[in-house]
Amino acid sequence: MAEVKEALNVVGDIMGTYLPLIQSAIIVINKIIEICEAAEYNQNICNSLLDRVKLTSTAIDSLQRRKQRNESKLRNEVYYQAFHKFIYVLKEIETYTADISKIHGFRKYAKALTIKEKFVKLSKDYDKSMNDLHFTIAVANEEQRRIDDEALTEDLAEFDKYLKTIDRKVDDLHDEIKYIKNHINEKSLHGVNKIDPKNLELPSQGTADDERRGKNSNVVVKRIFKAQEVACKSFSTTEEGPKEGHLEILMKLSECKHILRFYGISKIDNNGVMVFEWAQRKTLKELYEKKDIQWHCKVRIALNICRGLVFLQQAEILHHDLKCENILMTQTLEPKIYNFELARYYSGNTTSIGSEMNDTMRWMAPEKLSNYNSRYTTWCEIFSFSMLLWELAFEKIPYRNLKLEKIKALVTKGGREIIKFGKSTPEEVQEAYKKIISGSWKQIPHERISFLKILSMLEELHNSIIHMFDANLPDLLDNEALDLDGSNEVNGDLDIPDDDICDYFLVQTYVL
Repeated sequence: MAEVKEALNVVGDIMGTYLPLIQSAIIVINKIIEICEAAEYNQNICNSLLDRVKLTSTAIDSLQRRKQRNESKLRNEVYYQAFHKFIYVLKEIETYTADISKIHGFRKYAKALTIKEKFVKLSKDYDKSMNDLHFTIAVANEEQRRIDDEALTEDLAEFDKYLKTIDRKVDDLHDEIKYIKNHINEKSLHGVNKIDPKNLELPSQGTADDERRGKNSNVVVKRIFKAQEVACKSFSTTEEGPKEGHLEILMKLSECKHILRFYGISKIDNNGVMVFEWAQRKTLKELYEKKDIQWHCKVRIALNICRGLVFLQQAEILHHDLKCENILMTQTLEPKIYNFELARYYSGNTTSIGSEMNDTMRWMAPEKLSNYNSRYTTWCEIFSFSMLLWELAFEKIPYRNLKLEKIKALVTKGGREIIKFGKSTPEEVQEAYKKIISGSWKQIPHERISFLKILSMLEELHNSIIHMFDANLPDLLDNEALDLDGSNEVNGDLDIPDDDICDYFLVQTYVL
């Protein structure tokens, strides 16, 4: 303390003493801005705090520019300590916004009231610090209090729903996956099941086509493991093969019934295989190409896929390749998310498709299309899910008659596929389903609705049409030619001149 007092009284540039504090404050401020601008949840609360913090930058800049006028207070030890307190409050705001803006941070708050109490405390501490530093530009007033009240009212109503939706058992899973991720190269991980090849029995019956799928390195064969049908996917034994830590994470994810279950690793004919549950109806894409899926079944499929994606979000994992081709279907029409070859952790390196165009672009977010090497975020995942929902609704791949370069030009300019339901589509479905898609594929990333909001909307839609469900599965799948849901009434074979393509879509589609 004596050293600080001496430094404040030294003749010379007093700002040199404050420079480390100012730099620390600026670093924290920039982190808060980054967190709030990327907020997935409680955006209004985050923005209310962000408005305050942004004004702080202006106040600090003014303090430095007017250092001579402010010299007397800068040499005051009480003022110096107040600046330290101010940085502490900023760090508290950083932690708070990081928690409430991401789904995995919710577990720190048992109820919405706790969120409000913490917000009120932080606001008061911040405003007091600003007063102590004479940064009156950001002192709260009646207008700010009105903004705060509106932010709390809107976000906390949603937050109550979020808390009821979140599976608390995933909290432990989140910690386990985080531990594995941080120790992925250690030899001490032993969480992957090693299945004795003797326990992988040949099926007693079935067609050759049903027992073997795929080609070349992607071949999958059916076996029986503990009386269950399983899919054995080869991986090369000449290469390093999948890391044990990654496989262990795959086993952890299998605790979610909406993700394809991974049993472990084994060998068939001395070739290494990964053993998964067997999906009798193959991919969702293959299913809708063969059968016309009725609407009440589509909604249930969409709902369960979304539940799986919320589970992944809680585990801080992004799939990176959402489309019906990467959803497997069981005999009872339960969807299973699979193909995690491109999946990454939130903090991991983004998936880059380089400069070469590929078919994945049909489901890709505009911000990713604009810069292939940009970071893949939850907002990108939400956009891809909106395209999956469209694909499921109309039972065809998006923009199927457009070349990839035209798709890129279209989507980056705000164009989208047409949402036009057939006459046979139930009224209960049309507006609700269209609202979900439209809210999920908005051009500005943070304006897209969150996964938990999508989940809530799908559950509401599902509950409104649950009376249409029938336990008799054949009633849920019919020959595509029958077109029982009306999806094939939409003319997807658009023949549009190249010069007019973007203008046509921008006018005709639902862009919000």
